[in-house]
Amino acid sequence: MALENITIQGMITTTSNKTKENFAPRKTAFLKVAEEDKGRLITFGIPEYTSREGETFFCVKLTDSVKLWDKNGGYQTIDTTVNAPNFKTTENVMLRMNIVKGNKNHNDFYRLNAIQCEVENIETIKETNPFE
Repeated sequence: MALENITIQGMITTTSNKTKENFAPRKTAFLKVAEEDKGRLITFGIPEYTSREGETFFCVKLTDSVKLWDKNGGYQTIDTTVNAPNFKTTENVMLRMNIVKGNKNHNDFYRLNAIQCEVENIETIKETNPFE
């Protein structure tokens, strides 16, 4: 099966490291998506979730490195392995994102592999002390 892809408008509200037995550890992005792209993502096969606060979001695993494409066609690659810091994109700024769909052993998988943005749109999430 050839890889399919979809381009959407969205923002990454946070990333999280996910590990599961028998699977390679991956960083997962939590996406807030433009209203007009929600149905397209669902049709593409990515489920929509609702937070306790009633906000909808999507979860997509990241490739081990994500390309940040600028408007001139150049790109920089950022490390998105589980060893890299968690991050988010600039609040309230919708960015173009590319998600690929593949199939391995009759199971579909999805990976966010590119974002059209400047490096300044990626903000490292600093870990906070839960005891303060």
